[in-house]
Amino acid sequence: MKLVDGLMIPLTADDLAQCAIDTAASDARATLELVAHAMTRRDELIDGGVTFDGVVYQTRPTDRENIIGAALMASLALAAGAQPGNYRWSDPNADFEWIAMDNSKVLMDAPTVIELGKAQAARKQELIFKARWIKDQIGIGIITTTAQVDATFS
Repeated sequence: MKLVDGLMIPLTADDLAQCAIDTAASDARATLELVAHAMTRRDELIDGGVTFDGVVYQTRPTDRENIIGAALMASLALAAGAQPGNYRWSDPNADFEWIAMDNSKVLMDAPTVIELGKAQAARKQELIFKARWIKDQIGIGIITTTAQVDATFS
């Protein structure tokens, strides 16, 4: 029923069709907003750091680039004979240190730097696949709120 000129009259087929269209459009907008939230949250977490050996390291785009570059250098150093426990694998005059998110310096030998690179890459991949799963759950109506998206990433 709808109110027209003060009278309640039955809904027409056109009225019902328009309600269905309006509902579908609203649902589609809500779905797109949830997907956008999931992607934003994924990116925040990718950029928000990685915990490796109990220490949190920054993982913004430039940090990830630096980690991967250092892991490549460490791989080359290992191929050239660098030994585990040798902190001067990069520079014979200085121990290799990585600065953690809390600004502390962490000594790293070449194998450790490689493991940091692997940990960072694994964390990023984990978040990408988790976001993909979340978007699938949004698409089938299982996840319907931003709170559910956030909780799933936790």
